[in-house]
Amino acid sequence: MRTKILLGRGYVGNYYCQINSDCLFTNRKQTHFPNSFVFDLFVKETWRNLPVATEVIWTFPSSQIKEDINIAKEFYHFYCANKKTIILSTTSAYLNTVQGEIITENSNLDFTNCRVECEEILRTQGACILHLSGIMGPDRLPLKWYQTQRIKSGNQFINLIHVDDIVKCIDAVLDNFKPAERYNVSNGYYKKHEDIVEELKKQSLLDPHFFLPNESYASLGKRISNQKIRNEILPKNYIFMDYP
Repeated sequence: MRTKILLGRGYVGNYYCQINSDCLFTNRKQTHFPNSFVFDLFVKETWRNLPVATEVIWTFPSSQIKEDINIAKEFYHFYCANKKTIILSTTSAYLNTVQGEIITENSNLDFTNCRVECEEILRTQGACILHLSGIMGPDRLPLKWYQTQRIKSGNQFINLIHVDDIVKCIDAVLDNFKPAERYNVSNGYYKKHEDIVEELKKQSLLDPHFFLPNESYASLGKRISNQKIRNEILPKNYIFMDYP
């Protein structure tokens, strides 16, 4: 019998549980939910609270500082080693050296980041890493980023993935699980912020006089390829959600 457990329940985890109401999940504090278990990676006494499960979806960073890596490794061997384990990561894990570079699963990783270093160690132990692009969904849309002036350069590429697609990709990866793999989870629509702004204007969601600056700064834009997960995991002709 398949039993899934989410380690952590942030934005993606909460949405996943809404779709999969029988999914178990963890919280650092006791809750009134019957399928919730108290767990804190850095409090070993809570590790034994975790129930028997066959599939693990690890939703929070496995390491923030160098000293965390050994704890994450110890926990992985304690609980995850003999299970299908997915670790949700970010596409920021990849190095980006060329403007508009297309990033695949073979692109270089940024090992100066402790989280990336830890995830790679766990991947070699059998975990599957999913690199998520910018997450969008209910109450989390790029429109707000523009309205609050968070975006400083209109000519930068933006890589997005809807939380509903993330849920479907997680389930598809579990159904076709391959240990020690990594997949990019992105909708694959290579757009720039300025392109999206123009579409939002046409839909009357932004003032027609709204504009983004085209500041030049050190951050390089990249384009995240989703061809691997399309070719190996998802149904043929799967359509990712676009924005707007």
